[in-house]
Amino acid sequence: MRYHLALAELDVVSVSIAGSALALAILSFVVSSVLAARAAGAAERSAASSETSASAAERSATASERSASATEESARVAAAVRYREDTPDFRLASMAPRPGDLRIEVTMLSGPMLRIRRWDYIREASFPIDNHGASEVKLDWEFRVDPPVELIKNASFVIYVDCEFAVSALVRIFLECEEIADEGRSWLFVGETTWHSP
Repeated sequence: MRYHLALAELDVVSVSIAGSALALAILSFVVSSVLAARAAGAAERSAASSETSASAAERSATASERSASATEESARVAAAVRYREDTPDFRLASMAPRPGDLRIEVTMLSGPMLRIRRWDYIREASFPIDNHGASEVKLDWEFRVDPPVELIKNASFVIYVDCEFAVSALVRIFLECEEIADEGRSWLFVGETTWHSP
């Protein structure tokens, strides 16, 4: 009888231990599942955060490129405006001619300090009526490379144009100018003046 009671108690204890082991296994599985789910969620959040960071970095790089491009364009526009504003201007005035030559005074009205590298002119001169009642008109092109002339505002120099025996002339002058400063900008000025003998 005692033997049967002992076996029954042993069965109860075994069932109790097995139940506890099963409960422990279930609990362990639940905890592992929760931890795995949390780890997966953290990984997803980390991946999403990485994608967001990468996207933000791309946007920042694009914004930097746009900013650099805008700065470059602004500098280019400012340089173009300055170039246009600094374009030199000259006044041409016909002076009393010397024998055979018409003197044209070239005065710098505006612009930075300049060097006139070269000047040319086209002269269209009218001559007295000949014995047949015709007036002769001659068109000439003169090309000069004199020693360079340096000019500042209100300074001037004189160009001599061959007008011997002419009674009138239209003279178109071309001046190749360069800035004396290190920037080395250059311009071409074209102007014209007329002259009639008294």
